[in-house]
Amino acid sequence: MILNKKRYKLILFIIIFYAIVYHLNPRGTKNHKESHKKHKNGKNGFNHEKTEDKNSTSLSLRTTNHNSNQKTIVLFTYYRSGSTFTGQLLNQHPDIFYLFEPLILGITEADFADKKINLMKQIFKCDLPKFSHFKTDKTPDYVKDSCSRRDFCFPHGTKEFCQPPFCETDFTENRRACSHSPSTVCPGPGELIEEANNVCKKKEFIAIKTIRMTLIQEFIPYFRDDTNGLDPYFIFLVRDPRGLMNSRLRIARVQYHEKDEKKFHEIASKVEGHCKRMVLNVASIENDKFMKQRTIIVRYEDIALDPAKFATKMYRKFGIEMIDEIRNWINQNTHDESRKIDIYSTKRDSSKIANDWRNGRSSRHLNYEFVEDVQKVCSDMMTTFGYIPFSTKEENFDLSLDSMTMQNERQFLFQFR
Repeated sequence: MILNKKRYKLILFIIIFYAIVYHLNPRGTKNHKESHKKHKNGKNGFNHEKTEDKNSTSLSLRTTNHNSNQKTIVLFTYYRSGSTFTGQLLNQHPDIFYLFEPLILGITEADFADKKINLMKQIFKCDLPKFSHFKTDKTPDYVKDSCSRRDFCFPHGTKEFCQPPFCETDFTENRRACSHSPSTVCPGPGELIEEANNVCKKKEFIAIKTIRMTLIQEFIPYFRDDTNGLDPYFIFLVRDPRGLMNSRLRIARVQYHEKDEKKFHEIASKVEGHCKRMVLNVASIENDKFMKQRTIIVRYEDIALDPAKFATKMYRKFGIEMIDEIRNWINQNTHDESRKIDIYSTKRDSSKIANDWRNGRSSRHLNYEFVEDVQKVCSDMMTTFGYIPFSTKEENFDLSLDSMTMQNERQFLFQFR
């Protein structure tokens, strides 16, 4: 009986004690439930399914840590795919700060993804990279040639760096003069890095053009990571591999009448690799909600046929105003009828250049034997993006025949024509 009274008093004491503790801390039970909820949804307590749904409904829902009003545009493509012209549609807009091939400091086209990501982290904070900070004994000569002169890579690719204070004279309309003028005339952003950073910070958008993100899958985790403070949009630009091949041969000084088999197969091997990566990239984008919502996939030939329509719809997609200055620039730079064409220039008759590889009257056309080889090694890519193969030489040079399908036959393509 005495033992039962003692046990009763002990139980009563425990009940009273816990009642007091709960009264002093009524959130204890709630905290425990929240802790369980966090464990169920992930260590940060996010419901990942709901987060993905939010990202898929609007491009503007994502917040940023660095300058929340500043957005990022990444134009990624392959060498000689028409990206210089397409990039200029970004560079010419006053709300966009644009860099031409800044990832050249990441060494090669296909490797060193970690280095390129670290470089982008720096760039997208408007901490622009001076070449001297990246130069090593292993830096290739072609990188030194492109970056050492002004201690900055391709400064002439950014319109603001061809204007005062980066050049004494405004060379906005003369990129060659901007590039080749002595440092006394154009000291450039490497010399005036703080001023260059401030130009970047004042813009609503930061855009880069690169041929050095050949497999986008390697970079998606970086772009998806909220802690990097990005609000990224993407343009994935592709080109008919026959036109791409022709352009690369011309850069290598191989003309249509020449039979430089060694050079051709060397370049063809690279083009074949590009074709395989293009197919992988479109699969990576289409199978990822985040990338699919934020990426424009576009063929260069479609842009060349109607650059004004493309620019208008692209700007609208990204929330950028289409202005008269851009319309005027497009008109001036896509109707150059001169026979002498600078292969690095953006001023040309764009619709003719896109199909120049199959114009038998042009000195710049692609030998049909080469066409056949490219069609074999890039057949999957051509099918994926709607490029039509030609089975005879006569078909190839018959300009009344289409070399690609309509846009709406490939629904993953950006529809603007």
